[in-house]
Amino acid sequence: MTDEHQPAAAGEAARSLPRYAPYAALFALALAVRAIYLLEWTGSPLWDVLLGDGQGYDAWARSIAGGDWLGDEAFYQAPFYPYLVGILYSITGPSPGALRVLQIMLGSAACVGIVLVGRRFFSERVGWCAGVGLALYAPAIYYEGLVQKPALGGALMVSSLLLLAEFEARRRIAWIAGAGLVLAAYALTRENALLLLPVVAVWLALRFPDEPVAVRGRWVGALVLGAALLLAPVGLRNLAVGGGLQLTTSQLGPNLYIGNSEAATGRYVPLRPGRGSWRYERIDATQIAEADSGRALSAGEVSSYWTGRALAWISAEPGAWLALMFRKGWLVWRAPELIDTDAIGMYADQSWLLSVLGWLLHFGVIFPLAALGVWLTRRERGRLWLLWAIGLAMAVGPVVFFVNGRYRYALVPVAILFAAAGAVEGVRLLRGREWRAAGVAAAIVALAAVVSNWPMRLYPEPRAVGYYSLGLALKQHARLDDAFDALQTAEEMWPTSPDVQLQMGTVLLSLQKPLDATPHFERSLALSPGQADARVGLGLALGARDDFSGSMANYARAIEIDPKHGDANNNFANGLARQQRWGEAIEHYRIAAEAIPDRAEVHLNLGNALLQSGQPTEALAAYRRAQAVSPALPTARYTEALALDSLGRRGAAAQIFADLLRQPSAPQWTFSPDVMSRLADYLATCQEPGLRNPEEALKLAETARRLDAPEFQTMVARAAALAAGGEFEDAVTVSDAALRLSEGAAVHPDRVALARERREAYQNGRAVYQECAP
Repeated sequence: MTDEHQPAAAGEAARSLPRYAPYAALFALALAVRAIYLLEWTGSPLWDVLLGDGQGYDAWARSIAGGDWLGDEAFYQAPFYPYLVGILYSITGPSPGALRVLQIMLGSAACVGIVLVGRRFFSERVGWCAGVGLALYAPAIYYEGLVQKPALGGALMVSSLLLLAEFEARRRIAWIAGAGLVLAAYALTRENALLLLPVVAVWLALRFPDEPVAVRGRWVGALVLGAALLLAPVGLRNLAVGGGLQLTTSQLGPNLYIGNSEAATGRYVPLRPGRGSWRYERIDATQIAEADSGRALSAGEVSSYWTGRALAWISAEPGAWLALMFRKGWLVWRAPELIDTDAIGMYADQSWLLSVLGWLLHFGVIFPLAALGVWLTRRERGRLWLLWAIGLAMAVGPVVFFVNGRYRYALVPVAILFAAAGAVEGVRLLRGREWRAAGVAAAIVALAAVVSNWPMRLYPEPRAVGYYSLGLALKQHARLDDAFDALQTAEEMWPTSPDVQLQMGTVLLSLQKPLDATPHFERSLALSPGQADARVGLGLALGARDDFSGSMANYARAIEIDPKHGDANNNFANGLARQQRWGEAIEHYRIAAEAIPDRAEVHLNLGNALLQSGQPTEALAAYRRAQAVSPALPTARYTEALALDSLGRRGAAAQIFADLLRQPSAPQWTFSPDVMSRLADYLATCQEPGLRNPEEALKLAETARRLDAPEFQTMVARAAALAAGGEFEDAVTVSDAALRLSEGAAVHPDRVALARERREAYQNGRAVYQECAP
């Protein structure tokens, strides 16, 4: 650039600054409000403990950041948000704080974007009114602070509206291709956004009659191509992993059933009571479908199964279905933000700013103004019908499925545009003293306000569900006192919830307070007698109070309710093992191991029972399954060595015991004295000279004795070490002491017989050696 051009360029830049200053100010306002909100609750448990789906997205993003980009199952939840979070985590580390900062920046940018959309579709004043409204809209601020999809969904909706507005103004094919790409990203964030693609395609075909059909056809093709750039890879990926050609996710069928069945309420209801967590959604949907079908099903087949059940109920109960649809339609336009885990009121308890803004600007304010805006701009329907169609499409999704504030948030950008138009045009009517039109406008606002804000008791109250979810999350993080406090708050608002009582009982059990836990389990069962989990909890509480019969009775009742219940079968088997009823215990341990295969303790219990019943080969397999689940678990290696010893593989057992003793934590480990005495016996009796070490064996036996190892076993090992060193007289003396000890102790007869045989050998001046090869 030459010198003479520089002043002109500088002048042009200076002249452009005032034009952009209002947008920068709006961005700064929105960002400041959101930053203050975040700062207000950074010290609360809500900051570092994620709830509900947020836990799932965080875990998924961490997996992606760790390199698992493809996965091995068809997407059950929309993938765009967790993949974006995964990319962020790979840059910043797994930090929800950094994610929240990114989200409030996107949300602030969306406030500027909605101004531009409003200017294109309505007017400058409407655009700025919409931008300020979105900047201060309490649910938007709330959602952008969560690890949840609406934070991204709102920005994608505004981006798609902006691209469509620019296309209408300029008619450049690149804008519509970009709109297709953004709408696809939105559909991969919120599945019902797929409805927007045909809406936009119809708009392209009808909105511009002055353009040749071929031109409009190219526009539709560009829209489809832009969408296909994202949707096609996802669909092919789902097909490749065996989920069928699912363009987004495979949860359409389960979600349709949740919203359209005899158990449907219009809100989220888990397929199995008490299992509303993201961890169980796919598992429960698949298990129920496969159990009913009698065979393994693909992800697409599972979805089809639930779709079939929903359609069967609709056809069998059309009256009930229509009543349910009416209820869902009303819930969509209601003021409260319905939730399944997080609750806006719970965050407002931590933030005065959100509390104030939630009172001033919520959906119950936006909807009446939006209804007015639709009415006052009706003469421009030829230009605005795209916004009408987009808003209705986003409202249809929750009505067809079930209503949740996160799902409804998809229609908020359109609603705020019409609300801004209603406010601006309403003020114009008043200033122009158009009293008749103003009266009609007032009636419309009043009617919509009644529809949206009419008192309606939501039970459970969203805040109660939120504090219940917080209690669960804190319990998972072992913050038990905080968890109990959150659950107590939930109980105050939701005293009839069996789940709240159940979780309060489990937290008290973890706090070693079985006496306090018992009444909570009893209240849970009084509220919902068919709960297997509550029966298990009550059984644990009674067992901790030494009520063995009461404990076993509750486990047995839990198994009657749910024969495949993992904890019920495992705990009942523990009681049977205590009675040495090994065959029955093994049967229940096997059921438990199948139901909860990721629990190492269950495989260990099964192995112990098998070993006690004389099945060392099967015991060894169970112990190795425990090791596969928890490779660092020393108990699994110890029990594996016991099984190897029973199989005569003394060298392999000795090697494991030696490895255990070399672990830094071995002296504090529960089994270390036992390990020492057993290894001492191996070192004293191995017939291979290279493996035998009588001096080390004697040292280990003495150390084990000082650490309170089982005395009989330690004395037998010490005697063997003395004999191996040629001190037969001392070996006989120690053997005699061991045999005397066995008379008053619970020692297995086989071990007593072995001690007698060895004592005779020592009496005859012979050491006892056994093969120790691996």
